[in-house]
Amino acid sequence: MEALGDRNFRLLFAGRAISYFGTYLAPIAVAFAILDLGGSATEVGLSFAAWTIAQVSTLAFGGVIGDRLPRRAVMIASDLMRAVLVALLPFTSPRSR
Repeated sequence: MEALGDRNFRLLFAGRAISYFGTYLAPIAVAFAILDLGGSATEVGLSFAAWTIAQVSTLAFGGVIGDRLPRRAVMIASDLMRAVLVALLPFTSPRSR
């Protein structure tokens, strides 16, 4: 509890909590969108597999970037990029065309 007295820690904690919430909520929203569009459980599983493959395939690249650039800049840039990509996700639906 003592750490919450530090403003920088509170900002970091709040930012990471919001980021994790969005990160782990997005695949659930995608699953419900697939089911809403008439998809099957198999298609939901395939979307989760694609999500996982995309994450794993970028881990090595992200590690190199994280080692070479300032950590704060990498965290902010990655969260902003993820927010933009997740915000664009609904527009890739067949219903949006």
